[in-house]
Amino acid sequence: MRIAGSIRGSGTAGRLTLESQSVVVTASGKVNLDGNGYASDKRHESCHAGGSYEGGFHGGGPAGKACGDYEWPVLVGAGGNQYSSYSNGGTGGGSLLILCNHTHDSEVVIDGTVSVAGTAGGRSSYYGGGGGAGGSMLVVASRLSGSGTLSADGGGSGAGTTSGYTSYSGSGGRIALHITQTRRAAFAGTVRARAGQPSSVSPTRIGPPGTVFWCDLAGSRADADPETNRHGCATRRLEVDNGDLVTPSGYHGQILATAPGRTRFEIDQLHLGQGIPFSLSPLDSFHAVSMPDARALLTLGNITTTPGAGLPTVHAQGGTTVTIAGLADGVVQTGHLLSHVQPNDVDGGGLTTQTRSTVMRPLEVSVASVRVHEHGRVVVPPTVVVRGASLTVDGEVVGLHSLLLDRGSVTTLSRDAAACG
Repeated sequence: MRIAGSIRGSGTAGRLTLESQSVVVTASGKVNLDGNGYASDKRHESCHAGGSYEGGFHGGGPAGKACGDYEWPVLVGAGGNQYSSYSNGGTGGGSLLILCNHTHDSEVVIDGTVSVAGTAGGRSSYYGGGGGAGGSMLVVASRLSGSGTLSADGGGSGAGTTSGYTSYSGSGGRIALHITQTRRAAFAGTVRARAGQPSSVSPTRIGPPGTVFWCDLAGSRADADPETNRHGCATRRLEVDNGDLVTPSGYHGQILATAPGRTRFEIDQLHLGQGIPFSLSPLDSFHAVSMPDARALLTLGNITTTPGAGLPTVHAQGGTTVTIAGLADGVVQTGHLLSHVQPNDVDGGGLTTQTRSTVMRPLEVSVASVRVHEHGRVVVPPTVVVRGASLTVDGEVVGLHSLLLDRGSVTTLSRDAAACG
């Protein structure tokens, strides 16, 4: 299949599958499902509605209120919200599947543009509507190459006559790339799921980023854990980046459980853009009193960030346990053996933490800050060095024996914080 012209989706809740022995999008080619998702004020039942001035949410949103599967995305993007019924929100992006894994040599070549973006909010009289959320893009291929663009950006915010009448842009959507024969570096183009552009009338009303997930050498891990590595990836990399847009602190790029019964997650490489808040959403069944052990568990390998102003922050929300193996390249050797969950009586109770076969050296908190919320829990190596970042604890820190504060660091422990060594 060779695409040198333009393929456009039609209608809302639109889905498109491109399946072939090979898929080539030339430099002049375009596959466009922009605005083929939910219309203004409409969304999948799992997605957060938001306020009247907010954009659509998908790959990000207020803490605990994103939607969609980051590893295998299929949802179309949510529509942006009307502003007090005076102006329509933008339309969400569509859902695209590119399937090209019939043989070991089947290849997807992207030199043009493939997009499932949301559209901008409308304007009526004085008011601007919220941007639509980016949609979903799933690429399952033997090989991926090219220098083009894959995009699931949100739609821009509608411009009101004043900042108070202007809405937020839409959130980024979700992109996942499952490549069986080549690694991420073989693709020289751009893959992004960012919020839409804000209006110049209110340039700070920016939506949250979405997610880009890379499953390198998919299916190569025959011993893969069916919960934490259900697609058998050799390396699991997650990218959450809003480019040069400053993400509001109340909006997080997020992952969450979408499959029934799933509680455990692993990410080998997490890349966060400037100032990005990132979190795992708690399970619906968690309750601090009646169901304190119904926790979502995340193990993170190395974390990197884009140089520039504003460190990202990893949040351990209430009801989640985040095990951090390393926050800087070379700090940790992360094993490829299966992770498992085992009880630990570190506090005299039935505490459950996630562990993995990893040689853990001293943890350097430097490329991202860490925030542990009330009823949240973070598991760290015995020695933690905070350098040029912040560590804020309102919940629990497990495994810590020694905390070293270097120049430029800030550590805050609330009265109710707990450290379990």
